[in-house]
Amino acid sequence: MKKAGMALRLAASKLSGQQIPFQVTFEVTDVCNLSCEYCLFKHEESRRTMFDSKRALRLVEEMAAAGTVKVNLSGGEPLLHPAIDEIVAAIRGFGIDCFLNTNGKLIDRHLKTVEKLSCLNISLDGDKPAHEAARGKGSHEYAIKALRTAKEMAIPRLMTAVIGKHNLDQIDYLVSTARALDAGIVILCLIKPRGTEGSVYAIPEEEGRRLFIDIAQRKSRGEPFVYSAASMKVLQEWPLHLGTDHVLLRDKHLITGKTVPCYAGRYYCAVYADGTMSPCCISKGFVKNEPNVYDMSFQEAFARIREHGCYACNVPSVVDMNLLFSLHPVAIKNALSVYRF
Repeated sequence: MKKAGMALRLAASKLSGQQIPFQVTFEVTDVCNLSCEYCLFKHEESRRTMFDSKRALRLVEEMAAAGTVKVNLSGGEPLLHPAIDEIVAAIRGFGIDCFLNTNGKLIDRHLKTVEKLSCLNISLDGDKPAHEAARGKGSHEYAIKALRTAKEMAIPRLMTAVIGKHNLDQIDYLVSTARALDAGIVILCLIKPRGTEGSVYAIPEEEGRRLFIDIAQRKSRGEPFVYSAASMKVLQEWPLHLGTDHVLLRDKHLITGKTVPCYAGRYYCAVYADGTMSPCCISKGFVKNEPNVYDMSFQEAFARIREHGCYACNVPSVVDMNLLFSLHPVAIKNALSVYRF
């Protein structure tokens, strides 16, 4: 019923032009208990910020009033936030789906909270040598234990793998692990994305294209990758000739039929630990006079980010979301099959 209701509201919004924040990525902190080699906070100066707890709870209430149906809690490591239990409880109390991204290290301290989640996203880059090459000693054990705990507790779960030079040979391992632990696989790729210019694991654009072709073929064979075949096709055909400055297309005339219109700032957004709001989780700084939810309500801030000058991108999660909001039939069918709640 929830999915049907959202579909109806999306259709109505498209007809009316109404701006609804169906999905919000909420960075509750940029503090983390690991130091992953490719993390944007490793390559940019981190603020080491915790989002104010009282404001976070009011923000959740404002999201619910604005029509939000899904919140992705991110960081840093969100389980480090002192009010994470209350934040998750508030989100679920409003009937909003709640995903939480974690490295798994603190799961055992928050089992009652984790049990309330719609989905737990656990970072896993491959086997122990590959995973720990990027994420540090001991991190593989935490991730596997967290996945096993989630399975035992019957919590829907995803494995988020950041693919680079350290683990291009780990796809088979990821598939076998996902099948053993009944998890989906989310792929992030180190192709010139924000925060990774200094990473020793960044891969050339053509290597990334071959990866997307491989994943599309694997998905067609029933392997448990989350993003749709339609999004993989877009990523395979991304106009690499535009060069490395066009991971985000800000020149509308450069868009070809192979890109997907951007719905960031219209149907989804991101709120950062310092309170600033951006159209999506990779477009911080795109909006002139970026709004801050410490200075205004969530709804007021969201109204200010619709016009942001980014028209398309080659970031897997964003492409798949834009296809969904474009009402692409393959993306819709895929979402209904992979998100089992």
